[in-house]
Amino acid sequence: MKVVVEEGISRQLETFWQLENLGIEPVNENLNRNDDKILQEFEENIQFRDGRYVVQLPWKGNLKESLDNNYGIAYERFSKLCHKFQNDQSLYTKYKNVVDSYVEQNIVERVPNTNVVDGAEFYLPHRAVIRHDRSSSKLRIVFDASSHKRGKFSLNDSLHIGPNLYPDLFELLLSFRKHPIAFTVDIKQAFLNVELDDFDKNVTKFLWTDNPESFSESLEVLRFNRVLFGINSSPFLLTATMKYHLKKYSSLSPQTHELLNKFLYVDDVLGGQSTVSSAYTTSVECVQIFNEANIPLHKWATNSAELRELWEKNGFSTETSSNSIGQNMINYKVLGISWDTDRDVFYFDIESLLSFISKRTDTKRFLLQVAGRIFDPLGFIAPYVIRLKILIQSIWETGLLWDQEMPLIIKKPFNEWCHELKDLRLVSIPRFYDFTDSNATNIQLHCFSDSSKKAYGTVIYSRVIRTDGTITTSFVTSKSRVAPLKTLSLPRLELMGALLSARIEDIQKLTEPSKWHHCPGKENPADIISRGISVRELKDSELWRHGPPWLQQAEQFWPKFEKQNVSNLDLELKNKFRDISQNEIILENREKLLSLDKFSSYFKLLRVTAFVFRFINNTRDTLKKSGTLETEELKKSEEYWIKEIQKETYASEIIDLEKAQKVSDCSKIRSLVPCLDDRKILRIKGRLDESELSLDEKQPILLPSNSKFTELLILYEHTKNFHSGVTATLVMLRRKFWMPKGRQLVKKVIKKF
Repeated sequence: MKVVVEEGISRQLETFWQLENLGIEPVNENLNRNDDKILQEFEENIQFRDGRYVVQLPWKGNLKESLDNNYGIAYERFSKLCHKFQNDQSLYTKYKNVVDSYVEQNIVERVPNTNVVDGAEFYLPHRAVIRHDRSSSKLRIVFDASSHKRGKFSLNDSLHIGPNLYPDLFELLLSFRKHPIAFTVDIKQAFLNVELDDFDKNVTKFLWTDNPESFSESLEVLRFNRVLFGINSSPFLLTATMKYHLKKYSSLSPQTHELLNKFLYVDDVLGGQSTVSSAYTTSVECVQIFNEANIPLHKWATNSAELRELWEKNGFSTETSSNSIGQNMINYKVLGISWDTDRDVFYFDIESLLSFISKRTDTKRFLLQVAGRIFDPLGFIAPYVIRLKILIQSIWETGLLWDQEMPLIIKKPFNEWCHELKDLRLVSIPRFYDFTDSNATNIQLHCFSDSSKKAYGTVIYSRVIRTDGTITTSFVTSKSRVAPLKTLSLPRLELMGALLSARIEDIQKLTEPSKWHHCPGKENPADIISRGISVRELKDSELWRHGPPWLQQAEQFWPKFEKQNVSNLDLELKNKFRDISQNEIILENREKLLSLDKFSSYFKLLRVTAFVFRFINNTRDTLKKSGTLETEELKKSEEYWIKEIQKETYASEIIDLEKAQKVSDCSKIRSLVPCLDDRKILRIKGRLDESELSLDEKQPILLPSNSKFTELLILYEHTKNFHSGVTATLVMLRRKFWMPKGRQLVKKVIKKF
């Protein structure tokens, strides 16, 4: 159980750091060949039948035929759920209402409690998730498509996730702030509006009863007729269906088509216009387009009272009219960010986090759990969050165990950080950038960066000059980073802060050195990031909201910048690039970046190595890679480690083979007849050279027996083949590799495991 919890924390932290990288890491919008194939098959199979789109699940190869029936696990978990129902009648009533509504809408249907004779069958365990921050639909039933027997595949294992067709979250949120009139709308029961092909319905069965007291006698089987939340391919199926449907409207409603195509994110649509009339026209067209796919829209919300009144007069399903946190406390969110439509500001809903912190324990586990619950993709509260990031780095340095108590040097600032959290509800950022095309004569972006020994970061403001000469500035976004553990000079940290600025809009391609200036620390809003501040300071900081006061004045009133500073910066940059070149020359004498001793998983070793190679390639190539690792990248990682291990053990043999194509008579592997292939990998020859087998089987790769790499490989092969015995594991290994005294080695590793 503890392992599962720690994996959950790891996933939360991974999401946290991914959000921190939004706007910095390049977005890979290209689909790979496998994604193309999945999308092509989807479009070939999708149908519009009886007023609704019908789709098939994207199965991996022939895994559907080998999918294991999950009835036993589903029954066991349902029996535990029924015991909860027996002790909580209110929970059962709410749960039953949801199931009954599904049956009434034909989202699910009752089927005989018998095994399927022909085709795959799978049962989905389910449970309740209750959201107290919702004004409606507080109870949601979550279905578990990842459940499986030991050594068997789950439904999610058997399906392709599908290509990511979502727009970039960072760009979407930035665009949502461009127009004075903004609106959002949800797709009602989004996934459940798409019909599931009859061919796939039997893998969406689940157990139910109308009598929890004696559920074993009254057990029913239901199955889904629609695509459901909980299957890993459902987001792809929904988005692909929407995009397929929208193609019809590219010429009929070009502006609304473009909006929906760019600003539809799962079940949320974000939009904006310059006037109420144009916003209303767009919303009417949205309703028409979705109605033709039998997909209802609801919870329309806007910052415009006039637009809201138009909606209500014409029968739109609106969110409660007053979303202000000062009135009915309803928390309306735009892609996870709380939006007060009355004041048209973004703010922070902290109730759930305050509730979590009230159970505080001063451990590494708890600190990381808190970090994983922070959602601030645009960096509105970066000066507050950077303090927590610094604590994460500090606690990692101590080598503390998950549930060990923090030392006082970490506990004290963490307690202070938690104590300030209650004031975060007072911090707000205007949604609108405060410019329109009609009265703006000049729109600029100004990036400020700064660093300290603990952190560095950047913050960006828009600067709008209007026809009447007035100037306004607005906070756009910020990014923060903890300084590396390896001590760097402040000038280097300053450059790293500048690099953050440059990556957000590729400014290095758009500006010249003369555009970069020194900003005094007290007037630099990025200084707030590099040192961190309290919530109350952040709440009252005009410098953070709007940038330095002189940015709202004409340029003749700006601080004077000496031209000499620019040339000094150029010289410093040249010196640093010269240092980097010297470092590359002595790179071979340095300690290796990756150590085998730090890995306990072969697959993780390959993945980490592949990401390192990708990072190196991305710094050199103009075509950057991101997203899921490709098979070729993992193969390259494996080849790298094979060569490294062979060099460590068989260096003299490799040199002999390169020079004379044979090893010396005193070599321990002479009897194996070693040779080098065209990639300089050491292999051995045997009596199968003339066979029609693959190269790996005819001339397997030679690996030393005393290597951690070899041990990880054996353990990986053993686990991959469902913990098979010594002989079976050895047979699988020898399809590609040869290890001296292989049987003894495999036996030793398996026994150790």
